[in-house]
Amino acid sequence: SDGHYWVQEPGLVVNFPLRLIGDENNPANVVIELGGSLTWNAKGGWIEGITFRRPKLSSKPASSHEVISIGENGSIDMVHSVLDNNGCDGAVMSAAGAGRKGRWHNVVLRNGSNGGIVMNGGSSLELSQCTVKGCKQDAIRCNDSNIKMTRCKIESNDGCAIVLESSAHAEVSKCKLVCNAGGIMSKGDDCKTTCASNTVFQCGDKTVPGFKPLATLGDD
Repeated sequence: SDGHYWVQEPGLVVNFPLRLIGDENNPANVVIELGGSLTWNAKGGWIEGITFRRPKLSSKPASSHEVISIGENGSIDMVHSVLDNNGCDGAVMSAAGAGRKGRWHNVVLRNGSNGGIVMNGGSSLELSQCTVKGCKQDAIRCNDSNIKMTRCKIESNDGCAIVLESSAHAEVSKCKLVCNAGGIMSKGDDCKTTCASNTVFQCGDKTVPGFKPLATLGDD
């Protein structure tokens, strides 16, 4: 139901499939003020219409945690939600290991001090109409992992929009990249990309196939 809920450090570990349902029309109505991380080890689950953020008032110094970490062989699907790591060190989301995966729609990931999405070791993530914004480093960083993005927005991050390392694969279509200081994409020689119908505004001078530069945001 609507309201504020608090989870103290070290956070919450989910080992069995759960459905966490908030307000799909306005996730600001259901807020979980999270100390530590939500670690999702369960093979399945669903989150809908919830804002996860850091406690506004705390006497403790900032610790280092992701908002959500997909652990063990965990998988979690999510819609209409917000993950905000403002006030805590760490990325917004992490997944490291084969079988760790998720399908997310209309999710906002913001204010990661160590990046937005960090993936390693065979993990995979599918994003549609999601936003990654306001992160201090790279928005998305994949090492030996797979990410698919459709109609997403990557905006106002201090690092690169997409970084691919060590056999990573990215499929990016109909996405918009805006004002990412580190550029569009950094890719290792053994990484693969499938990119089409994307647009770019103020993400450096380097051009990348599949990304059309815009003179103004209204051009598309």
